[in-house]
This record gives sequence, structure tokens and C-alpha cells, in this order.
Amino acid sequence: MNRGIALVPILSVGVDMASIGVVSISALGLVGVIKGSRRLMNLYFGLVLAFIGVQVGYAVAGFISGTSWVEASLERSWSEAYQKDPSLIYDLQTEFNCRGFKTQDDRAVDTPLGSEIFLPPCSQVLETMFGSQLDRMGSMIVCIRLIQYAFRTLSASFLSP
Repeated sequence: MNRGIALVPILSVGVDMASIGVVSISALGLVGVIKGSRRLMNLYFGLVLAFIGVQVGYAVAGFISGTSWVEASLERSWSEAYQKDPSLIYDLQTEFNCRGFKTQDDRAVDTPLGSEIFLPPCSQVLETMFGSQLDRMGSMIVCIRLIQYAFRTLSASFLSP
């Protein structure tokens, strides 16, 4: 039975320092609105602009590094799958006729083909098949971050005295 495998990006849901920061900044904005405090609202917009600016910086740095970002994303996903769900590695190796990640023995799972025949490392196959899609996704993230930054900057300029 040949199953099609779909690799899709996932959003991790968890509480980290960035999430706590966003909630804190949002709470500050709400307090500013409730109290009608111009100072709190200006502080809120300044913090939002700084936060978005940091995001834009990370997005641009990731976009500029291009191939290394794609490699790092695939490496991270492969390692996680190898530790948590080796059957996914098995399915990937079978579907794409490859073995291991960077070499045939790098985090490989035995398949019916075994190691008797030479199969290319899966990193090469995955980068060829999905690298351009990951690059496009990175480009979209950069554009979204720049639009957010521009929108927040314009909003702050309209609201300041």
C-alpha cells in the first residue's frame, strides 16, 4: 500500500517568554485605554513597535540565510520525528526512496530495501522537493512582519499628539 505523505508546517502552541511578553504588553494597552492615559498608550505602542521590530529582524535574518534556514528546519523536524515517531521516518524513506538524513546511517530506520542498495540521503531529496516551498513561506513571513511594522508605525504616528 502506497500512502502519500504530506509535510506541512505546524505552529507550536506553548507558553514561552514571547507569549508572556505579548500578554503583558496587551494588558498594558488595555489599562491605558481604560484609564484614558496617553502615556500608557504611547508606551504600549512603543513596546509593540519594538516587539514587531525584533520579529522583523529575526524574519529578515532567517530569510537572508535562506538555505541554512531550510536545512535547519528539515534537520529539526527529522530529529523530532526520529525520536518521537520512527514510523514517520520509515514512511518518508519508503515514499521518497532515500535512507538516513545526511548519510545512509544518520538516524535511519530499516526499510524492506535494507542497506543493500545505495539510496541517497533524505536531506538531499527533501531539500530538492520542499526547499523552494519553505523559501516562499519564509518570504511570506518577512512580508507579513514588514506590513505589521509599517501598520503599527503609522498607527502610532496618528495617535501621538
